[in-house]
Amino acid sequence: MRVAEVGAAAVNQILGFTPSLLGSLLSSYSKLGLYGNGRSVHSVILKRREWSSNGYLQNHLVNFYAKCEKLWCAHKLFDEISAKNTVTWTALISGYDQCGRCDKALELFSLMNSEDPLSSPNEYTYASVISACAAQNGLVHGRQVHSHALKRGLLTHLMVSNALLSLYMSQERVTEAKLIFQDIREPDEISWNSLISGLSQNGFFRATIEAFQTMRKKGKSVSTFALSSSISAWLQGEFGGRELHGIAIKTGLDVDCFTGSALILMYARTKHMDDGIKVFEILDCKDVASWNALIEGCGESDEGEQGLRVFCSFLESGLKGDEITMTTVLGICTKLVLPEFGKQVHALSSKAGLAGKTRLGNSMIDMYAKCGNIEDGVKIFHNLGKKSIVSWTALIGGFAYHGRVNEVLRLFEEMKINEVIPNRVSYTCALSACAHSGLVDYGMSLFNSMAIEPEEEHYTCMVHLLAGSGEFEKAEELIEMSPRIFKEHLWASFLVACKNSHNWTRGLEAAEKIIKHGLPRDASSLILLSHVFAAAGRWVEVEMLRSEIKQRGVKKEPGCSWIEVGNGVQNFGMDKQTEECRAIAC
Repeated sequence: MRVAEVGAAAVNQILGFTPSLLGSLLSSYSKLGLYGNGRSVHSVILKRREWSSNGYLQNHLVNFYAKCEKLWCAHKLFDEISAKNTVTWTALISGYDQCGRCDKALELFSLMNSEDPLSSPNEYTYASVISACAAQNGLVHGRQVHSHALKRGLLTHLMVSNALLSLYMSQERVTEAKLIFQDIREPDEISWNSLISGLSQNGFFRATIEAFQTMRKKGKSVSTFALSSSISAWLQGEFGGRELHGIAIKTGLDVDCFTGSALILMYARTKHMDDGIKVFEILDCKDVASWNALIEGCGESDEGEQGLRVFCSFLESGLKGDEITMTTVLGICTKLVLPEFGKQVHALSSKAGLAGKTRLGNSMIDMYAKCGNIEDGVKIFHNLGKKSIVSWTALIGGFAYHGRVNEVLRLFEEMKINEVIPNRVSYTCALSACAHSGLVDYGMSLFNSMAIEPEEEHYTCMVHLLAGSGEFEKAEELIEMSPRIFKEHLWASFLVACKNSHNWTRGLEAAEKIIKHGLPRDASSLILLSHVFAAAGRWVEVEMLRSEIKQRGVKKEPGCSWIEVGNGVQNFGMDKQTEECRAIAC
């Protein structure tokens, strides 16, 4: 009979107890989380006075309660131990770290060094403390612990190096993390996983693929974490995605949920959703994350209706959606303008106890605003317990979408009063509102006081504001002082303002400036230039531009409209009626 299989009743019947046997039992129970069995062993220990004060058993008890997340019991036993040693301190520090009480783990480490100099930290102690630093973004403390471990000569231990590698990657210190990795003599699977996933998460996509390839050349086994991180890097960096799928098949990881989810999103980004569905179908265990990936993939590959059908199949499977599920489905409802389906998702979220989640609330605000029901979006905003910058921006964008300029500016000022720093989108909404209402002074003041570097859309709003209000000279000055990469689109916006105000003289001057620096890359700008030159009777330029448009094969996309009827959406195009998009209500 294995030690781990000994139950509470069997423990009390065993004769010839020894501290070694009891310690082994506690160790096994802590790994299996068998709290009741471990308490039975503790009761046996308490019946023998000499065992109650046995340091070996005391350490095992502290470790057992800590691993079972009964930290108050572990700490109480810890305080009762008169002769603490390294194992005693490490067991409690590790317990606090694993339970997310990182501040307490660091506090204990400090006490260990100051009050018990005879109990020197070992590699397990340092690994737990460094892990705690990473969890609470404690880069300063992490570096101090790093220095402490270096002085004690413990950096040669793989466990410590791996912990430091994860710490520096989590704090975006990629150079320092790579130096740690280079000093590891024999990197193990954890080392490679930390390096590859860290590079991917920090945006070093090519380096991620290169590290993955190096790992394979060295004959290391491919883990689902390394492969999934490489697939994620491919999604951003456009490397050989199908080759990674081939590796997944060869290693048998294509049926793993974690890897499968990454592959599904990979095929969604490349508009090969049929392949993504095939990946999903062969997964060993279809968990919520894999369903989420499939739904998100359908949405990203412009197959939103299919995504809603997948969501309904997901509900029929008996699984319960999480915040990501509902947020993804609401995004599809917003894109397809399906308010009734969105309301049903809102109801499902409330029943599942998710309605108070900030991220989900933000999606609901956006959905109601863009589906024509801004008032419900306002109610959700006010009911949110914690409002993020995205919450404010979603409602500001909703008011802007409905042309309610006064509400946009009022909410923007209210956001600043609440010490929420505006982001790129909220500035765009506010400046756009100024442009629509002709608030030149307010718009200029807002633009000049931006807390972030203005981007192209902010300059575009200002050009619309100034030129639309007749301030053409100021608009031209703004364009000239803008970054070079923005100028082409800004001059196009200037031309639109000239056309709307029938100021063909200024429009012609701007058009000549644009032509002087080369033809625009944007097809709409070419068409706009053609109209300006035609209005001025400059037919040579018109012919040249029309020839360029023809060579590029530019065609105007036909307009279309759609309405929600029952559980489906009916699309209507200019030249034909498109097929009906069915979406089954949940």
